[in-house]
Amino acid sequence: PGFNRLFRYTHLARFTHTTALGAYAGMPLHEIVRVGGRASGSRVLARDAATVADRLERGEGIEQATNQQFSIPGLWTTVVATTAERGDLPGGLSELARAYENRGSSRQSDRACRSVGTRSRVREPRG
Repeated sequence: PGFNRLFRYTHLARFTHTTALGAYAGMPLHEIVRVGGRASGSRVLARDAATVADRLERGEGIEQATNQQFSIPGLWTTVVATTAERGDLPGGLSELARAYENRGSSRQSDRACRSVGTRSRVREPRG
């Protein structure tokens, strides 16, 4: 169970970093979403991102386009909507990517600490 969260945050960080890079390069939103999905390493996220990209290309707004695409978090959608309005989409996505990385690495650290503690208890001599 813990590894699922770690993988999820890793995929979200890749997706968000890639979309940030696309935004820095000035790519249209539908393209950065599609490319980000492909780069994420998650088949589910790639599929949902392709659906969102198609909807964006048809003219839907970001909130409507991401509706029912559960692998793309509401937080990502909110960051895109709010930072795009104020002209700082790349910066907002970069900050969010770092947050996803931090969540993933803290989960990994927590898991490693629990694992080390478990091994120590198993190896203690009985007496």
